[in-house]
Amino acid sequence: CRHRRACELSRLRHSGRGDGDFHGGNWRYGVVDGASAPTQAAGGSGVSHHLVVRVVSKMLIPFIILFALYVQLHGDFGPGGGFQAGVIFASAFVLYALVFGLDAARKVLPDGVLRVCIALGVLIFGGTGVLGLFLGGNFLDYSVLSHVPAHGQHYGIFAIEFGVGLTVAAAMATIFFMFAGRGANLDEMEE
Repeated sequence: CRHRRACELSRLRHSGRGDGDFHGGNWRYGVVDGASAPTQAAGGSGVSHHLVVRVVSKMLIPFIILFALYVQLHGDFGPGGGFQAGVIFASAFVLYALVFGLDAARKVLPDGVLRVCIALGVLIFGGTGVLGLFLGGNFLDYSVLSHVPAHGQHYGIFAIEFGVGLTVAAAMATIFFMFAGRGANLDEMEE
């Protein structure tokens, strides 16, 4: 090919058809022999070549987490609650993994922490119900959690929603990590 860059772009364009050598893997543009060409990224580095995406994501992720906390804390007064907050919270880590790579996201949120959070959320949910039994009420009867029944209802709903949110956030992040990491395992199995 006379023009190296045109050939590289042509191969990249046809890579989805299975006839190019760019099929599979994480690719980014790098400098090869003085020309910009696609090169394979090491370790699933995400979109490291897109500076704007990285900067905007760094600015956006704290607001996603803050919105998840808002939905969590105001779930008993209006729309929202633990499930919605958990999904929104997990979406911040999904965005982080998509932009900075799966390996970097697993360093921020290791598998052990996710397992503990899933179990802890279920324990908080179940523990709140059992606490109502120990205090003389029914399972998930929140009115016995405080001397004022309305306050007990508020405490119980808050604890239940927190447990649900923690479990959902950790479970959604775990599901994403399992599906996102599956491609590398399939590539290894084919070789």
